[in-house]
Amino acid sequence: MLSSFLNKWSKYLKWIAGYWKPVRKYMVFLILFTLLSSAVALGFPLVFRYLLDNVQTILGTPDSSGFNRIILILGALALARFVAGLYPGARAIINSTIGILVRDDVFGAIMRKNWRFFNRFRPGDLTTRLTDDITDYPRIAWFSCSAFFRALESTSRLVFCLGVMFFMSWKLTLLAMAPLPVMLFIFYKVEHRLGRKVAASRKATSHTNDLLDSTFDGIAIVKAYRAEKPLAARLHRLLDERFDIDFSLVKLEMIVHGLYSIIGQVGKVTVMLAGGLMVIQHRIGIGDFYAFYVYLDMLLAPMMDIPNLFIASRQAFVSIDREMEVMDFPEPERYNNQAEPLEEVKEIEAVDASFNYPGGGGLKGVTFHLRAPSVVAVVGEVGSGKTTLLKMLAGLLSPDSGTIRVNGADIQTLNLTAAAGYVPQDSVLLGESVDENVRFGRETVSEKDIRDALAVAGIGDDELGENRVLGQRGVGASGGQRQRIAIARALAGSPSMLLLDDCTAALDAQKEEAFWDKLKSQSNSTLTVVVTHREATVKQSETVLFVSKGKLIDAGRHSDLLNNNPEYARVIRGMELEENTDE
Repeated sequence: MLSSFLNKWSKYLKWIAGYWKPVRKYMVFLILFTLLSSAVALGFPLVFRYLLDNVQTILGTPDSSGFNRIILILGALALARFVAGLYPGARAIINSTIGILVRDDVFGAIMRKNWRFFNRFRPGDLTTRLTDDITDYPRIAWFSCSAFFRALESTSRLVFCLGVMFFMSWKLTLLAMAPLPVMLFIFYKVEHRLGRKVAASRKATSHTNDLLDSTFDGIAIVKAYRAEKPLAARLHRLLDERFDIDFSLVKLEMIVHGLYSIIGQVGKVTVMLAGGLMVIQHRIGIGDFYAFYVYLDMLLAPMMDIPNLFIASRQAFVSIDREMEVMDFPEPERYNNQAEPLEEVKEIEAVDASFNYPGGGGLKGVTFHLRAPSVVAVVGEVGSGKTTLLKMLAGLLSPDSGTIRVNGADIQTLNLTAAAGYVPQDSVLLGESVDENVRFGRETVSEKDIRDALAVAGIGDDELGENRVLGQRGVGASGGQRQRIAIARALAGSPSMLLLDDCTAALDAQKEEAFWDKLKSQSNSTLTVVVTHREATVKQSETVLFVSKGKLIDAGRHSDLLNNNPEYARVIRGMELEENTDE
């Protein structure tokens, strides 16, 4: 049982130690600061013990030197206490620094995951792991610094206090130590129960954040269906469940802390009674008794603090487990290499490439060969596998079998961030300006690149200025504007392969025709692959990939497929009917 306990602590300490390395200089400073703070606190009673026992002698000097000595001692104590008072602030700074390091690591790990990860972890849960699990007391940031230095401070005070107290009266010291084993026994009894309640509390918080995230993300649908009351009721039920869990956790902590306080105070009163009898019997002096009383008061806090730190560790370890669960989730192979960004896509080839979703669907045995420059349309009915194909070309989905090659190399060994521009069906915009949404954090994208990309996408200053802030998730722009901003984002990096997933569907016929005219005039060497449900878009292509029920049925020019493939012609007629209906 002891070895299991030590192994558990060793595992978490090893994880935390990784975040001590970047701040090791500050940690050394904090160790010295901790010892200074402890020395000041521990030296205070000894100084007053000296003053109490020698005040008559000091003040009895014929000149004022004795009085000046007392003033000097008190001034030095006041200055030392002021400096020691800065210690909690120094700890808080290191807490924040470690919190930032942990969050950066976890966020970076999340950004390297693929669809399997995001299929398992919901956005609200990830938000909780990146915020509450790291910064809340007593979670990772606090425990990684303050908890350890409080333990160091408490241990140093405990050892020093016991040493001085043992020197003054070993009998009273043993009596003062009696509550400590009882406190540790109580912690041992509640440890596992506390861990389970903390884990349940973390999950409940994640579920609440999931609901809030999905509600705000789909607020337009909520309003359209008048679903405010049902969602409010669901949130109320979640909060009730969370309240019950948190209340049971707080109740357990209150019981433990209350027992600690009662045991500590009873022990203190017992020691004071025994010490008072010893003073009456002249076995110790009044100065010794005062110092012993102060040290006992100082000893009570570490005696309660150390068991409390064990309780806090259970909560911190649950949060560390949650971060480790995210960071240890398998990453796609394409992130396991340090490949330089590919500059240009000249050709892309799929050889018997397949991908299957766990719940069914995907693509089977797709084979084709595309060369730049050209415009390729991917056509098929809803659910046929068009979006899956585009994500495979973007490197977002890895083939379960077969290969996809770019310029003759396996796509999983390449970095396509500079060479490919990808626009998904649902445009994702930040609550920033149009300019920042197009730049998207890329330092290589200039102001001219942004203006040119917006012009090709059909967004002028009279419609949406570059500095206009869009609001959360781009609510300050219409559906068509959001799509055009997403297109401009893809174009701003001057990609040699442009992947468009039905993103022109939100554009009217005139704007779409203008978009293709501008794109073809400025992108002479680009391989453009567009998923579409519009015949007008299909007519812009030189090659069509016809997908049906997860298979590539046919490939060729639009006119040839229209004449030779009845199923393709049927799908196109459906497109025409849909376009005429929309008009």
